[in-house]
Amino acid sequence: MTPTAAKMGTAFELSVEQAGNAVAKLSNIFNIPIENVEELGDVINVLGNTTAAREADILDVLTRIGGTASQFKLTADQAAVLAATMIEMGAKAEVAGTGINALLSKLQTANVQGNDFKLALETMGLSAEQLAENIRNNPQQALNEFLATLAKLDDQARPE
Repeated sequence: MTPTAAKMGTAFELSVEQAGNAVAKLSNIFNIPIENVEELGDVINVLGNTTAAREADILDVLTRIGGTASQFKLTADQAAVLAATMIEMGAKAEVAGTGINALLSKLQTANVQGNDFKLALETMGLSAEQLAENIRNNPQQALNEFLATLAKLDDQARPE
């Protein structure tokens, strides 16, 4: 773990201790063997080099959303991309983490949400039951389809 933490610390501009804590948390949350966490570090590094998100911020969001993302059945790589996307859109790490956690939690429990939530989904052309089933069958695809549907709404309807 120490060589991985040292590499991530240097690449992500973190102390070795901060990187080591992140490595341990991510290994535990996503059930990744310690020796394979470096691959996730490589993904985060690429995202930091190809998006407007800094590696340290991606790592921060990833540790904030890890439990929810894992429960949603997203891989660590998929969660890292989601984190980078939210940061790239201008959200600070704390806000991105809170937003992603809320989004994944609501979507994962769509079929047991209140009538207002279900009605909002229906106005988007989605059913809560179908969404829940899609998430069980292919969580990343279900999330992509939900976000694509949301993106098609006009500026007023989207936040509603």
